[in-house]
Amino acid sequence: MRLSKLGTQKTNCENHHRHIPGFVCTLSAAGEVELVNRQVLEYFGKTMEELKNWATSNVVHPDDLPCVVDSWKHSIETGQPYDLELRQRRADGVYRWFQSRALPTRDTEGRITGWYMLLTDIDDRKRAEDALRLNEHDLRLIVDSIPGFVSTANAVARSELVNRQVLEYFGKTTEELKNWATSDALHPDDLPRLTEAYRHSIETGRPRDVETVAVEPMACTVGFTYDLVLSLMPKSRCRWYTLATDIDKRKRAEAELEKAFEEIKRLKDRLHDENVSSGSKSIRPLCLRKS
Repeated sequence: MRLSKLGTQKTNCENHHRHIPGFVCTLSAAGEVELVNRQVLEYFGKTMEELKNWATSNVVHPDDLPCVVDSWKHSIETGQPYDLELRQRRADGVYRWFQSRALPTRDTEGRITGWYMLLTDIDDRKRAEDALRLNEHDLRLIVDSIPGFVSTANAVARSELVNRQVLEYFGKTTEELKNWATSDALHPDDLPRLTEAYRHSIETGRPRDVETVAVEPMACTVGFTYDLVLSLMPKSRCRWYTLATDIDKRKRAEAELEKAFEEIKRLKDRLHDENVSSGSKSIRPLCLRKS
């Protein structure tokens, strides 16, 4: 009677596994494969008996096998969940990336009675991540070669990448510059205006051009102009490219020029007043002139 009940439970478990749209395995408390669903058999192109000896077969990429064995052994010994990314060989010989996750099942006394494992194909995601890393590397090379202060930010204006010139000028790390709104990199009098410019650009998607004052490591203030340019990305994502141009000499020259104009104006007004004064003394009524 008990054997019949166990047989029925096993059949029900097998039927349940067949209908799960994923790669599912059940394993014993010792970590030995007991049951896999049809998707697993079709992907690996192996029999159930062959899969039971996965550690000595070619189902796992040889470079990943030592880590897989050690991680699985650790979970079996400690009862901790198993979660690992690895490459697994398809029936046609192609290796694809998978995320392997396993959780233990326990009896009423807390003893582990078995493991359920789910294999998720993440190869497309891994390839996308690799492509993104390559693009970021290429972008870094391009940005560092620009003779200016260049940075990129995500859709909410959080800094992602700054070039070497920015790091050297401010004497801060990339992580520190990510919090530019709360750091001392900008003059406090200009911070609200620059923050508002970013907020307006984020809400409207329009580029902005704003002048502000940045603070050097030696506490000197230098004028900068910020050009905020929006670059649209797929799936409604966007990235901001910022070019900061040092305009300190121009601003100082403008200030000196304005002072010069003010001085010229004062001299001109003074000469005008003197001419008016001297003219009024020379022009007297005829009756007061000596004959």
